[in-house]
Amino acid sequence: MNRKERFNQELALLRSSNALPITALAEALGVSHMTIRRDLKILEEEKRIRLIHGGAVINPKPINYELPEALSHRVEEKIKIGKKAAEMINPGDSIILDTGSTTEQIAKALPKEMDLSVLCYSLNCLIPLSQKTGYRLYFAGGFFHNNTLMFEGPEGIAQIKKSRAEIAFLSAGGIDFTLGVTCATPYETKTKQAVIASSRKRVLVSDSSKFGKVSAAWFADLSVFSRIITDEGLPKEMAERIRDMGIQLDLV
Repeated sequence: MNRKERFNQELALLRSSNALPITALAEALGVSHMTIRRDLKILEEEKRIRLIHGGAVINPKPINYELPEALSHRVEEKIKIGKKAAEMINPGDSIILDTGSTTEQIAKALPKEMDLSVLCYSLNCLIPLSQKTGYRLYFAGGFFHNNTLMFEGPEGIAQIKKSRAEIAFLSAGGIDFTLGVTCATPYETKTKQAVIASSRKRVLVSDSSKFGKVSAAWFADLSVFSRIITDEGLPKEMAERIRDMGIQLDLV
C-alpha cells in the first residue's frame, strides 16, 4: 500500500466515525503508530483533518458555538442537571463554575442565601450569583468572548491556579471514552485545565447529547472526573461503561 492509498483509507475511516484515535487507525491499517502520526500531520497541513489529543477529527467545521443559542437547547434537561449539582453543595464549601449553559443552571439553582465561596469566569453565571446573599464571589477575568460570555486570559488563569476548591463543575462539548472530554473553542482549554488542577472533586455536567461526540479542543481525559451528572437520555451501554470506570453517575 503506497502513501496515497493509505491517506485515502485513513480519510475514509475518519469520515465513517468523524473522529478516531491513532491506535485504532494503526490497527485498522496494519501500520505503526509513528506512520499514522506522520500521515495525520500531513493531512492536517492540507487542512483535511484536525489533530486532537490522541487522534484526529475529519474536516472539522469552523467554530461557531454561540452560548445564547445553546441556552435554548435541552433546557429541561439542563435545569434538572443544575438542580442535582446544586444538591451536592454544603454551607462553607468553595466551588468553581465553568463556562456553559448547564453551569448557568447550577448558579440559578443554588439557594438565595448561603455561606459559600464561588469562583466563576462567565457573565451568565456571574449575574444569577450576584443576586444571592452570603456568597463570596471571585471572578477570574480577561478578554471577553462574546460567543461564550466567557472571560479568559493569563491573569484569570493565574488567579484560578492560586485558588483551591472543594468541587469544580465543568461543562463539555463532547465526551468520548477514547478521545476524552472536549470543548468547542480552543481558548477554553487552559482555563478548564487550571480548574481541574485546583479542585479536589471534579464533576462533569452535560446533557446526554454530548456523549459519543468529539469537539475541536481536548482538555481532559474522562478519568479525571469523579462524578458525572447527565440526563436519562444517556444510552444504557454508556452508563454501564462510566460506572465500570469507577465514576459516580447521576441520571436525572
